Amino acid sequence: MSESLLDVLLAKHPVPCQVESMEIQPDEIVHVVGTQEPVRDQPDSRAQLLLRTGWLKVDLIQIALSPDERAQLVTEVQGAARNWLKQAGSPVQATERDQVRWLVEKTRSHESALQIGQRVWLALVLHGLGCRGLRFDNEGQIHWQEGLVGRIGLAPDAAIDLAWSQPTRQTYTASFRQPDGTITRGKGRRRWFAYRLTIDPSAAFLFEQRAQKTQNAVALIVASEIHATQPQLPRDFYGGDAFQQACIDAQDQSFDHILVVSPKHGIISLDDTVDSETTWDSVLEGPVWNWQQMAVQRLGMYLFGKAAINHPQARELNWWAWLNPETTYELTVFGDGFTVQMLLDHLIHSGGRMPHSWPQLRLGELKPGYDAGEMEETFDFDFDLSDNIDFDDPEYQAAMQDINILLEWSTEFVELVSVYVSPINELWTLAADEALIPVRILTASEMDIEELLDLLTDISLLLEHPLPFTMLINAGLGVSTLLQITHSLVHDEREAISALLDVYPEDVLRQYVEKTLQETSQEDRLCACLTLAEQLQLLHLAIDSTQRDQLMLWLQTYISTRMRPRILGSAEGTDKP
Repeated sequence: MSESLLDVLLAKHPVPCQVESMEIQPDEIVHVVGTQEPVRDQPDSRAQLLLRTGWLKVDLIQIALSPDERAQLVTEVQGAARNWLKQAGSPVQATERDQVRWLVEKTRSHESALQIGQRVWLALVLHGLGCRGLRFDNEGQIHWQEGLVGRIGLAPDAAIDLAWSQPTRQTYTASFRQPDGTITRGKGRRRWFAYRLTIDPSAAFLFEQRAQKTQNAVALIVASEIHATQPQLPRDFYGGDAFQQACIDAQDQSFDHILVVSPKHGIISLDDTVDSETTWDSVLEGPVWNWQQMAVQRLGMYLFGKAAINHPQARELNWWAWLNPETTYELTVFGDGFTVQMLLDHLIHSGGRMPHSWPQLRLGELKPGYDAGEMEETFDFDFDLSDNIDFDDPEYQAAMQDINILLEWSTEFVELVSVYVSPINELWTLAADEALIPVRILTASEMDIEELLDLLTDISLLLEHPLPFTMLINAGLGVSTLLQITHSLVHDEREAISALLDVYPEDVLRQYVEKTLQETSQEDRLCACLTLAEQLQLLHLAIDSTQRDQLMLWLQTYISTRMRPRILGSAEGTDKP
C-alpha cells in the first residue's frame, strides 16, 4: 500500500516507540482506555471480565519523551499542517485537504481542542510503531492498513469491540494513565500515554453470545425448606407439595430455563446436584445483600449458557455484561417471599442504571409455589411486582441524565478534594457516589459548577495536593491566615509565621508555606502567598453561609458514619476498619 498524505507529514516528526508488556487491575481499564467517567455512561464490565480471565492483554507503548516534549511535537505537526493548508493549491483533492485540516480542526461537533491534539499524538505513536496508510475519518477515528483506533475517550467496552473487529484483534488507546499507575488529575487531562489492547481468540464465544438476539422464557422456583440429607437433583432434593407442584407446572410449560432460587446456592439449575442446603432464616441472619449479589451473578451465569457454567471462574464473573441488550428474558416466578423481592429488586435497578447495556427483563405472572416468608423488619424495596418501569419515558430519562451529570461532576470533585481527619491524622479519599450530596449543594453556589471545579483545580495544583474538605468550607480562615503570613513575611517575622501555622488545622497549608519560604526572592514568596489567598477568597465568596452549614453537616455525618464501626470495634476489643 502506498503512503498516505498523513504518513508523509508525520514522518517528518518521528516518535521512537517500544512495546512493553504490563499488568493492570480490572478497575484500571477505564483509565488505560482514556475514558472520561462516569462509568455508567462508559461501560467497562465486559472489558473487566476479559482482564479477569486473562483474555485481554495490555501493553504499554514506551516513549522516551516527557509530556511537555510530546505536546511540543504535536504543536510542530499542527504548525506544519497549517503551513501546508496555506500553500496547497486548488488541484488538491478535498479528501486530502480534510486529512490535513483534521490535524488542527475537529472532525465531529463534540471533539474538543484537547482531543484534537491527543488524536494527533496517537497518530504520531501509530506511525512510530510502523502503521502505514494512516488516515482520519469524520468520527475522529484513525485508520491504517491493518487496523482502526476509536475516537479519543471512548468507553472500554467499545474499545474491545473495536479490537475484536480487527484481523489482528488489537487496537490502541491514548490515555491519561501514566506507566506507574498515576492518574493525571484535574480538568483537561492530557492523554500523552499510549497502550495496546489485544484480545485472545479464546474469547470468541463471548462475542458470539453478545451478538445473539433471542427471546427467552425463564422459570424461577423458590426452594422449600424441606430437603433431603443426601446429594440429589433439586426436583428430588427439595420436598413439600408446594415446591414439587411448582416443578411439575414449570416442566409442563415451554421454558428455556428452569432454575431454583436457593438459600445457600442463590440460583441452581434443575440439572444440578444439590449437596446441602440451609434455611431461609439463615439468609436473614447474615448480610442479606451477599445472598442477593450471589443470586444475581449466578442467574446471569445460567442465562449465558453452558460456556459460562463450565468456565473455571464461572461463579466469580459478571456474565450479564455479555448478554445482548436486545435479548428479552421473561421471568415467571413460582413462589413468593422476601427472596423474590430482593432478587427482582436488584435486577430492575441494574437495568435502570445501565439501560443500554442490560438485557430486557419482563416480569410475568406470579405462580403458586413455596413462600419463603417476609422480613420481620419493614423494608422498602421501592417497587412492586406490578410496577412497569418505562425506561424510554422522557421524565425517567431526564432524571437519569441529571444523576449522570451530577456523577460526572462528583468524579472530578473527588480528584480535587479530600477529607482530612486531624484527631486521628488520616486522609480519606472520597468515592464519586459519596460526593453527590456536597456537589449538589455546590451547584446552588454563586459560581457556575464548572467554573468552581476549575477554581478547585487551580488550588489543588498550587497545593500539589487535593484541597482538604474543611479548607473548602472554611476558605475564609485560609485567606485570613495567608494575609497574616504575608504581613509577617514583609517584616521578616518567621516566629509569627510558625505560630500561625501551628494553630491552623490543615497541614497542607504548612507544607505550602514552608515550600514558599524556600524561594530565594522575597517577591516570589509574597506572590505565592497572595496567589493562594486570592484563589481561596474566590472560593469563600462563591459559597454562602447556608451552603457552608450544609457542607459542614454533611461532613460531620460522613465522618461519624465511617468512624462508628471503628469505635464500636474498639469497645468490643476488635479492630474494625
